[in-house]
Amino acid sequence: MTTSQPSSSRDTDIVLPKKHTGFFVRIVKYALSRALGLGLMLIVGMFMAVLVLNFGGYIDDIYRADIDDILMAVSNSGEYAGLPQEEIQQAAADYRWQLEERYGLHTPFLARCLRWTYEALSLNSNSYQMGGVHIVIMPGSSSPGIRDIFLNRLPYTLLLFGVSNLLFFFASLFTALFLFNRYESFMDRLFVFLSPISSIPNWVFGVFLVILFAAVLRVLPFPKRLTEGIGWYVAANPLYFLKYMILPVAAIFLNMFFQSVYSWRTFFLLQAGEDYIELARAKGLSDRVIQRRYLVRPTLPYIITNFAMMMIGIWQAALILEKFFFWPGVGSLFFDSIGEPSVTIGITVVFAYLLVITVFLLDIIYALVDPRVRVGAGGNGAAMARSSSQDPLRRLRRVFAPRSRVPKERPADRLTPLAEGETGKLSRAALRRNRFSTFRSALREVRRYPSAIFGLAIIGLLVLLSIYT
Repeated sequence: MTTSQPSSSRDTDIVLPKKHTGFFVRIVKYALSRALGLGLMLIVGMFMAVLVLNFGGYIDDIYRADIDDILMAVSNSGEYAGLPQEEIQQAAADYRWQLEERYGLHTPFLARCLRWTYEALSLNSNSYQMGGVHIVIMPGSSSPGIRDIFLNRLPYTLLLFGVSNLLFFFASLFTALFLFNRYESFMDRLFVFLSPISSIPNWVFGVFLVILFAAVLRVLPFPKRLTEGIGWYVAANPLYFLKYMILPVAAIFLNMFFQSVYSWRTFFLLQAGEDYIELARAKGLSDRVIQRRYLVRPTLPYIITNFAMMMIGIWQAALILEKFFFWPGVGSLFFDSIGEPSVTIGITVVFAYLLVITVFLLDIIYALVDPRVRVGAGGNGAAMARSSSQDPLRRLRRVFAPRSRVPKERPADRLTPLAEGETGKLSRAALRRNRFSTFRSALREVRRYPSAIFGLAIIGLLVLLSIYT
């Protein structure tokens, strides 16, 4: 007769399975490796830019010119009034030496480049010019640094372009699907005809919108300078702040909308000719299910990449728009400090950070929306694509699956190479006919879209004007 022993508390403890632990460890490892790789790329790129710029002493000359301006301002302020000429010269020489030490001009060349790379990446410049006033940040100085100025301006830019890009993304996606279902209808032809107007800069749209809605209709406020933080305006008068944002948001939206709708609608049409979509229709699936599962999901990587790259381009084109609407963002900061290298380098670094963050997020989003992507995968990607699981957690586990140690089998070559001399049998006349047929088919496609003819005419006119001038 056997007696059962009471289980100890250690046996009854719930232990997290190792596979779950390994899954999250792989996610963290992948995110850290991508972040470190992109960060290293940013550091090396900035260092190479500083190195190339300073090979001829360009950055040294900029700092020495700043020092000369500072010494001139000190001399004109009357601080040395009443002193003998020798003492003035000695005091100016001592002050110049202190400023050169502060700027790092007495250190070796590579050390200077490394220091200026760090200062550029950390937005920690020693001096800058704002509103015609030259500000030098000495130890213990109460003047705001470049980093503080950017941190005060950046939320305005992120708010304006974040709202604009979110509105643009969802509106363009659903409009492209709407036009896909109504191919060659009046609305489809209208959007195709209007797609070239996306080449117009966003600030031009802003001018027309201000004239129409502020000057003529008087339903929206004129652009004016905002001097307080975002929180102050939201707390004081949120309705007025929202009305003030409508015009710049609309200008950014119209600048990107028509071209993106045309591009995504065309991609949907190309994707609709795939065999698996025809098979889904043959199975009797509804159009809504086909669009959601077999049309939108496979094209999401392309759409997200196109949207992200377009968003980065719009950020860089935002300088004139923010200045026109007196929007106190990074673009207005550039015009307020035009000709100041510290601010220009700081804006370049901010856009570089935004690019790196966007690429990092794209890598993570790919793992969620594209079932063919597997981190460290060596197995068959088609087997993953055939999986019917819709659980996001299970999909993430497949994405971050460990690397397969089984070597791939290379398929045998299906085409036999041509023997020597057989390539000469292809007649040149046949190749010429093939080229002409391709050219004729391209012309036929161009004639189907009036907007393409209109765009080619504008490009030709611009080329002629550039040659003439």
